[in-house]
Amino acid sequence: MVRRIEVFAAALFAAAASLSAQGACNRSLLAAAEGGPAGGPCSAAVASARNAVVHVLIEVAGPNPFRIERPSSGVMIAADGLVATLWSLVREADGAADKRLFVRLSGSADRLPAQIVGRAEASDLALLRVEAEPGRKFEYAPLAASDPRPGDPAVLLALHDGEDHVAFGGVAAQASGDIAI
Repeated sequence: MVRRIEVFAAALFAAAASLSAQGACNRSLLAAAEGGPAGGPCSAAVASARNAVVHVLIEVAGPNPFRIERPSSGVMIAADGLVATLWSLVREADGAADKRLFVRLSGSADRLPAQIVGRAEASDLALLRVEAEPGRKFEYAPLAASDPRPGDPAVLLALHDGEDHVAFGGVAAQASGDIAI
């Protein structure tokens, strides 16, 4: 369903959901330093993918419904509402009658229902499909056409609290093989 590179790129973005910041947020990847030059390729990647990053949450039904709040992000990887996220973040909602998944778009308070449509437990990846009116198109991350090479710059972007974007910079590692979802 999803080509290897799409899953790899989605994993890079979604993986930031499980990372915690240490101390103050380094905003240098989110915007140019005050009084400094405009950012380079990392800043461009963040600007390009920012609106495709979503907050994923689970609501528990019952007489007093409540949300399970945890740092949980995903990335929209197709205009029709396909979201890549971490399987460990949504596993408890799979097949559970009392739990529902929702996706909140960047910059929006609206919660859109979502369903799990695929998973790869070995790589901790899951695919969600956002339920929306027919024909609705979502902003999605422009993914690479080829595999990143080990050592290529990589940026992880998360909307872990549903409010503020967090970015982490690093380098791509050797891919461990194909992932089938």
